[in-house]
Amino acid sequence: MAHRNTRPRARKDDLIIEQVGDETLVYDLRNDRAHCLNPSAALVWELADGQTDTEAITEEVREKFGPETDPIIIDYALTRLGRAHLLEAQAGAARSGLTRRDVVRRLGRAAAISLPLVTSILAPTAARAQSTIPDATCGQADTVGKCCAGTGKKCRNRGKSGFDCNGNAC
Repeated sequence: MAHRNTRPRARKDDLIIEQVGDETLVYDLRNDRAHCLNPSAALVWELADGQTDTEAITEEVREKFGPETDPIIIDYALTRLGRAHLLEAQAGAARSGLTRRDVVRRLGRAAAISLPLVTSILAPTAARAQSTIPDATCGQADTVGKCCAGTGKKCRNRGKSGFDCNGNAC
């Protein structure tokens, strides 16, 4: 296992962190990516302080989520957090190639429900986010050529047929 006996450190700079329900939302200002961490991934990220090794992180996660927590789950969480650039780069740190499929194969399908999840999306730039219009307003007050929010295509004038959101892609 690639992460055994390491002391991972969570990246905390250039991030906006918000707790929403039992999930942790993290917006990365460096690369305009938004990440959603489920409770187990958030706990691993919180415990990755650069001082605590993976064995101790595993024990903490076991206390919260149950003694059946396998160390491979911690490795998987660290892999996902690393791929999301939410961990500090460590010289000589091994990168695990663990996939969800690998973990499910080893632990069984029942374990898949409790796997740490880090879901990431690329956030639009502020200009792009503001440049969309609701599809229903296509054709009203200077909206031709603007991007329709629902279709991702530009509002177009079809002459006698009216306006629609089926123009060129935005």
